[in-house]
Amino acid sequence: MLKIAICDDEPQIRKKLEALLEKSFADYQAIEVDTYSKGRDIVAAIEDGKTYEIILMDIDMETSDAGIQAGREIKDLRYGQAVLIFITGYQEMLEEAFLAEPFYFLTKPVNESKFNEIMQKALFKISKKHYSFIYKKERSIDRYDYCDIMYFKCDDRKVYIYGYRNKKTVLLDSCYCSLREVEADIEAKNLINFIRFNRSHIINIDYVKSFRLNKVLMENGDEMVITKTRKKKTAMLLARYLGDLGDFYGQND
Repeated sequence: MLKIAICDDEPQIRKKLEALLEKSFADYQAIEVDTYSKGRDIVAAIEDGKTYEIILMDIDMETSDAGIQAGREIKDLRYGQAVLIFITGYQEMLEEAFLAEPFYFLTKPVNESKFNEIMQKALFKISKKHYSFIYKKERSIDRYDYCDIMYFKCDDRKVYIYGYRNKKTVLLDSCYCSLREVEADIEAKNLINFIRFNRSHIINIDYVKSFRLNKVLMENGDEMVITKTRKKKTAMLLARYLGDLGDFYGQND
């Protein structure tokens, strides 16, 4: 079941978007749609435990930037990395809206053909997120979705799995394996957002707040040092993921 949220203060727009969603996914994907009329209401619902794979968010609601503010708060929660799609009739709001890192912008009136195209792209992005790290415990086999993992940390013979929930670092679990085994699993699944920066950490770039010459700053405030021996490979992987920005590291050996 694909969980989708619509947030728009106009009832007729909410109804139209819901109808477009049902039509777009009718042949191959069951969906569950929740609707909200205020940005603060969807943020509160997510804080209370609601999760969504796709969020359709109007930018201009209670205030001219209410949707942008809600989108940024949802991004800060890091609850599940939903695909955020902004809907707007005001081109001048787009630059500010980029701060919430949306997946796409749809302009009003929403074109059905374009809407279907973006839903297909969103579904593909979601399918890539649902890769899991599967590991053995003493009496069980457990798993965590990679999108919910902020970083792996190796200490002695154990690997610790950390996440980020409501702006707090959370130890999700630990297992007896090597960081090289984790790295091999990541490479096999072609998860280019995970990079090993040093001997003890593999981090999820989606949880990086800023990049510096020899270190990165994570969303939770932790600094991860990039060791010299891994700098070239890091530059190559960053270039794959971030484009030209990754070249900055390679040019400063």
